[in-house]
Amino acid sequence: MRHQHRERFQQCRRPARRGRRLPRAAQRRVVVRRGLWGELAQFPIPRAVVRQRRIAAGWVLPMAGAPIERGAVLIGAHGRIQSIGPDHVVPRPPGVAASEFPDAALLPGLINTHTHLELTGFQGQVTEAEFPSWIRSLRQLKTTRTPDEYVQAARRGLADCYAGGVTTIADTGDSGAVIKVLAEAGGSGIAYQEVFGPHPAQAKESLAGLERRVQELSHLTSSRVRIGVSPHAPYTVSAPLFSSVAAFLRTYFLKQGFRDGIQGLMIAMFTAYGVFLKYAKLWERNNLNK
Repeated sequence: MRHQHRERFQQCRRPARRGRRLPRAAQRRVVVRRGLWGELAQFPIPRAVVRQRRIAAGWVLPMAGAPIERGAVLIGAHGRIQSIGPDHVVPRPPGVAASEFPDAALLPGLINTHTHLELTGFQGQVTEAEFPSWIRSLRQLKTTRTPDEYVQAARRGLADCYAGGVTTIADTGDSGAVIKVLAEAGGSGIAYQEVFGPHPAQAKESLAGLERRVQELSHLTSSRVRIGVSPHAPYTVSAPLFSSVAAFLRTYFLKQGFRDGIQGLMIAMFTAYGVFLKYAKLWERNNLNK
């Protein structure tokens, strides 16, 4: 029996992965609104050129040590910091672009762990004080935007992040616009695909829609851009839907089923659907007994 299990395990093992090509984001050109960065906004230019540069500033905040007055940072060919310290100490390699900002402070990019960039431009349009009416008004307002308008809104939101020093985001939305914008800009972050469904009867449809969107958007992921799954809230996601999404998340993300391509996605979908059927039968039985 043990020998049979070993043979079956050998047959099911994941085949060795072939060499990977460069992420899509690394092959593209970066487009950032020109007025935000001054000299640094001379885009589009290749990412390799963006990464190789020397930046000096009135203050450099390395975070791992004390602030450095009149400091500088040297960024190498692979986008990693090669040297940091006082301006007169940091090397000046020939051929590497150099910028100086004597009235600025240079610090690592900030991380915003809760954004909704697809909603950029909606500020001031939803004024209800109570949450139920507020969320209904917002969902109604979202129906007035086209897919292209969501992408444009996400681009404006990402540009605003860059202008405020935010370079990495964790965004939640259901339009798929933010992961598209992150990929085209060579940005950094996670785009969580949101799912709703407060009634158990909605679980099957909501789960199918979530799986479809994850499959459609997975090709946009890279070493810098990832996709995730986010049930909206306990009061807008039923127990069957939440449990099904959790099963999908465990199989496809935590157990790295995404590495197996479409086969891994199908396994995650069937796993989630199996959990859904269990809860659907339980819900049906409880309602028949009432």
